[in-house]
Amino acid sequence: MKKILLSVLVLVFAWNIQAQNALMWKISGNGLDRPSFLYGTIHLACPSVISMKKAKIEVAILQVDQVCLELDMDDLAVIQAVQKGSFNEGMHNFSDELTEEGKEAIDDFLQENFKAGLKQMGVMKPWALAMFISMQDVADCKNPKPFEEFIISLGKKYKKEVIGVETPEEQLSIFNNLDREAEMQLLVRAIEEHEQDKRDFKAMTRYYMKEDLQSLNNMIIRRDDMKKMKKELLDNRNKRWIPRMVKIAKRKPTLFAVGAGHLMGDNGVIQLLKNKGYKVTPVKH
Repeated sequence: MKKILLSVLVLVFAWNIQAQNALMWKISGNGLDRPSFLYGTIHLACPSVISMKKAKIEVAILQVDQVCLELDMDDLAVIQAVQKGSFNEGMHNFSDELTEEGKEAIDDFLQENFKAGLKQMGVMKPWALAMFISMQDVADCKNPKPFEEFIISLGKKYKKEVIGVETPEEQLSIFNNLDREAEMQLLVRAIEEHEQDKRDFKAMTRYYMKEDLQSLNNMIIRRDDMKKMKKELLDNRNKRWIPRMVKIAKRKPTLFAVGAGHLMGDNGVIQLLKNKGYKVTPVKH
């Protein structure tokens, strides 16, 4: 009898995990006249990945009145604010803050990989340069694109308004509040772990295509830099987004498209919406 009960519990647990593995979620109940949808993106994707997910996103967009991203990247002012916030004040070059040995190591890496050195790229904030490095040559195709760019184009196709759930200043503050030493650590890590990042991104893309949200989330939060920044980068932002998402969804049915790493966990968007009384169910087909 105990073995039978244990087998049932294992099956139920496995079913629950499987049920959680979805990128598209329907938000309903708690006074909503029409449902909204929540979709987990991967910020950089090959055309094959986008093509595979297009139909499901298209079905959701046709049922809503607007699209809400982390940032309204359809707004030129938002794009300019992000770009401006990624550079040092007065275009100061941080290379003069480095030791000669450190300067040489970083410059050699940049020259070898991007054909431009610290003279050109040192005007970026170290955290921004670290992010730039971590996104280069990681995708397993020649022409990867930001997933958000595709969603914006699909929204425009169906004449849906595009908005953002946070401001550029809020997003930039996560990194701009780091001290210089922490920024430099991010940069050194991006350089030293660049080849590992390529392997990790390929694994993350495989999980993404399978909609294996649990494995994808595990990969994201296992990184040392993410362990240190998870509270600010994910948890606190999710909590700040929820009242805004609720207000937006009550006003108009909306497709919310945010990084897949924001969806899972006790402080993930899915659970936080459930805590507010909303029914959040996976859309499998």
